[in-house]
Amino acid sequence: MTGCKRITYIDIAKILAMFLVVYTHTAQNIAQDNYMNEIGFTSIQSLHMPLFMIMSGYFLNLGKLKNNKIVDYLKKKFLHLVLPTFFWYTLLVLVFKEPHDLRTIANSYWFLKSLFISLAFIIVSVKVTNSVGGAILALLIVLVVPHMDMFRVNFTLPFVLIGIFFKKIESKFTLRVCFVLLLLYICLLYFWKYDYTVYVTPLTRGALSNLEQWLAFGYRILIGSIGSFLVMSIIKRIDSYLNDKIKSFLCLLGSSTLEIYLLHYIFNRIFCLLIDCNQCSQFCLSLVCLILSCLNIMGCMLIIKYIVKSSLLSKLLLGKNI
Repeated sequence: MTGCKRITYIDIAKILAMFLVVYTHTAQNIAQDNYMNEIGFTSIQSLHMPLFMIMSGYFLNLGKLKNNKIVDYLKKKFLHLVLPTFFWYTLLVLVFKEPHDLRTIANSYWFLKSLFISLAFIIVSVKVTNSVGGAILALLIVLVVPHMDMFRVNFTLPFVLIGIFFKKIESKFTLRVCFVLLLLYICLLYFWKYDYTVYVTPLTRGALSNLEQWLAFGYRILIGSIGSFLVMSIIKRIDSYLNDKIKSFLCLLGSSTLEIYLLHYIFNRIFCLLIDCNQCSQFCLSLVCLILSCLNIMGCMLIIKYIVKSSLLSKLLLGKNI
C-alpha cells in the first residue's frame, strides 16, 4: 500500500495488462495479419485479457455484493463501464469511418460490455442463492445457455470468478510455487497458438457437442490463469523494493487503465493512417509497436488530464466519479 491508499502491486499488474493490450492492438492496426502467428504476439494473447479479468474479480466480494440492490448496482456499473463506450465508438465511426454493422458494434470495447454482463449474472445469481452457490450458478449459465459467446461473456465471467478465488489463496504463492507455475506456463505456452484464442475458437451455442471448442476453452482458461497467477505473484515481490515516489506514479497510471483502454483506439487509428509495417521484419515491427504503445499511453494520459477537469465530461466520457 502507498499514500494513495491503493494496492500498488495490483496497479502494476493493471499497467502491464493495459500495456500488453495497447501493444497487441497497435500491432494489429499497423501490421494486420502479418503479426498474428509471431511468438511474442501469441504469447501475449494467452495472458493479457485474462490478467485484466482476474484483477476485475480480485476486488469483488460476493458477501458484500449480496447486500447491494440489483438495479442500483447495475446502474452504477453501466454508467462506469458501458456509457463511455458509446461516445468513443461514435467518434471512431464519424472520424475514422469505423464500420457500424451489428457485429462491429458488438465487438467494439467488448471487454467492458462483457464485464458488465458478467457482473450482472453474478449479482443476480448471488441474490438468488448464497455467495458460493451464486458464483457456481452464474458460471453454469454462461457455459450452458446459448448465445453467451456474444460479447464473449463465457470467456470473461470464468476469469472474474477465478480472480475472487485468487484473492483467497494468494498468500500461498511462495517462491517454490511460483517456480512450478513458471514451468507449467512455459510448457503450456510451447503448444499455444493463436487458433486457441477466443477470437478464433469461441465457445458458441453449439459447443455442448463440440469437443474442439471445449478443449480450446479449457486450454485458454488454464494458461490464462497460471500466467496471471505467476505475473501477479512476481509483481507482488517486486513491489516491496519500490520507493514511494515510484509507487505514487504507478498508482496514477494504475488508476487510469480504464480510461486508457477507452482512448487508445483513437491513437491506434491515427497510427494506422500514418504507418504501414506490413513489410517490416518481426524485430523492426516489435520495436515500432513498443515505441508507438508508449506514445499511445502518453497521449491518452494527456487527454485524460484535460477531461477530468470537468466533472460532467469525466462522468460521460471516462465513467469516473459515478
